[in-house]
Amino acid sequence: MNTFRKIWLLGLVLLALKGLSQPRLLVTPNAMDQIREKIKTAPWAERSWERIKQHCDSLLQEELKVPPRGGSWSHYYVSPDDGQVLKTGKQIAEWQWEHLSTQTGKAYYGDPSNLVTDYDGVTLFYYHHKLANTTAMLGFAYQVSGEEQYAKKAIELLRDYTRKYPKYPIRDKNGLSDINAWTGAGRVHVQSLGESLWTLQLAIGTDFVWDKLTLNDRQVLYDSLFRPATDLIIAHHMRDEIHNIECWKNSAVAAVGFLYDNTFLINSALSDTTRGYYRQLNEGLTSEGLWWEMAPSYHFYSFYPLWVVTQMAENYGIKMNWSGIRKMLSGPLLMANSQLELPQMNDSKPVNLEKYAPYYDLGYGRFRDKKFLAVLKGHKRSSVPHFEGQFMELPILYGAHHLPKSQVQPTKSANLTGSGVSILRSGAGLDQLNVTLKYMNPDGWHSHPDILGFSIYKGKHQLLVDPGHGRYSSYLHQGWYKTSVAHNTVVLNQSNQEVMGVKGKCLAFDSLTNYGVYQTSEGYDNFEFTRAVMVIDENTLLLFDQIKTTGKDTIDLALHMEGEWNDRPVGEPLDFDANGYKYLKEPRITKAKKEFRLSTTTGSVPVYMATSLARYSSCITADGVDANGVKVPAVIFRNTGNFQAAAHLIALDGRQPQIRLKQIDNAGVYRVEIEKNGESIQIGVNLTGKEVKYKGRNYSKAYIQYL
Repeated sequence: MNTFRKIWLLGLVLLALKGLSQPRLLVTPNAMDQIREKIKTAPWAERSWERIKQHCDSLLQEELKVPPRGGSWSHYYVSPDDGQVLKTGKQIAEWQWEHLSTQTGKAYYGDPSNLVTDYDGVTLFYYHHKLANTTAMLGFAYQVSGEEQYAKKAIELLRDYTRKYPKYPIRDKNGLSDINAWTGAGRVHVQSLGESLWTLQLAIGTDFVWDKLTLNDRQVLYDSLFRPATDLIIAHHMRDEIHNIECWKNSAVAAVGFLYDNTFLINSALSDTTRGYYRQLNEGLTSEGLWWEMAPSYHFYSFYPLWVVTQMAENYGIKMNWSGIRKMLSGPLLMANSQLELPQMNDSKPVNLEKYAPYYDLGYGRFRDKKFLAVLKGHKRSSVPHFEGQFMELPILYGAHHLPKSQVQPTKSANLTGSGVSILRSGAGLDQLNVTLKYMNPDGWHSHPDILGFSIYKGKHQLLVDPGHGRYSSYLHQGWYKTSVAHNTVVLNQSNQEVMGVKGKCLAFDSLTNYGVYQTSEGYDNFEFTRAVMVIDENTLLLFDQIKTTGKDTIDLALHMEGEWNDRPVGEPLDFDANGYKYLKEPRITKAKKEFRLSTTTGSVPVYMATSLARYSSCITADGVDANGVKVPAVIFRNTGNFQAAAHLIALDGRQPQIRLKQIDNAGVYRVEIEKNGESIQIGVNLTGKEVKYKGRNYSKAYIQYL
């Protein structure tokens, strides 16, 4: 036995004498006693345990084998023909499957010699995560029941990984072995991110079955699995030091550190001044508690590793500040609509807070914050969602025995200045109207080129669409989803806005009159874009745009409406070859005029839009693509010159409105005349910042005013 091994084994003995017992990562022995008592006394917890036990019993019967190789990058799982995500079909050989287009059903077959088309490798990616999560689930079942069969199965998987993991080659997602590629490298996966998720779950599983591992098992696990994995993770340095990937890296390194009482790993994960946990939590949140990348799905993707490090460190005896974790649960509530939907912006998938109810369950269990009950109102606590690489049995671990009934408070319009997002709301109940506009772009890879872009929800229906994102390797991601024309914003000369760190400002926000005015001079050179949004009532929205440039530019105002066309302007066929534009299906262009009417239907919600423009413009209509690859009506108002102003009235009450925009002067004063349901409304828009008098009518300094 070598000297290092003797010292390490002696350390284990000394730690045991000190009373540092397992489990210690997600829960302590005392917490496990409380969980067992909760199962006996809380019916929902008993049902939850029954589900977990049934699942683990089925795992005992399943032949689980560690694959002979690592997995690939999940974002490579796209059809080369239509750019949409694939799904796994029937198995055709050991570790080989058919892979089917979700659009056409066409079958594709993996090529392991090419990482981009190694579709079997993506299936293995998910299978490795399943195995890691299986060790955690079986380990938890052992802790609750004391039945050693669960621990035995978990240990078999752990031992199998110690034999195979060292033989997996190191690969990055470019097919090389560069551990400092932008997203790192791994053995089980091709990024440090995937390696971290997998390592964290295995560490949790190991912790749960620690007392059934021999001293030799523990040493071999460290030497053959945990040390080489954390070496890879730590060696990778990202360009973006505050990043969701760094949060996951810290969680894996911390878990192994706490598991093996390794102070180097613990300090690296918590206290590294460039990328450690403390820096991520202290500098990664906006003042409202939102993750700085401002993509809602990445907010919760970052929440889990930040929470789990906080929990593990506290269990280890480190005094932790939980205020950042509480803010991360509170922040999304500021943005959510009445259906708990979050606006889909930047690189975000559609997000409903109910999907993340287990996070709010643990949050209420710890903080007793009644705001969190709004998310838990319809939550079945005995069932939890499955997230890649995450142990999600949080209600049974941390939830309160009983959740009190709550009255969901109506949400009001809000300007989140620290996050650069405004939300205008009108109406009560589940059909509330929500308009979300972003006026700042984070300086990060997940930003999209749509400064002053916005989306509209009416209840559960998204009416004006933000496209979200596709799989990152798909030609549609850079070709469509991350183009300006795919968003509800302005485009100059068919080219994308600059994106990284582009800033706008909120000139005015009035939650009583219910409007916001925003402006940016970034995104293009010699350019100024002013956008005002006014919610007139729960079924009516006014959008006003003014664009100024210094040259002769093609100015496109793009809008994307969910659903299907009802009233589409007649036009001539048009061909596009510019990036983004070329993915518009069946574009048509009308003759130039100043007023247009359009309508679509989403579900049972008819959407009418009347548009009046200051300059003669053509109207281009087409079909774009939403986050699910579904076509959506797209409209572009186009003129050539150095100026455009437009007023759009969007009505959701089933009646076509009328609107007329009158330019009072060249400095930025306008009158908007609206006819809706037999009622005449006049609204003044004054962008000058001073009082203006015109034909006996006063326009006050207010940016938006009823006349």
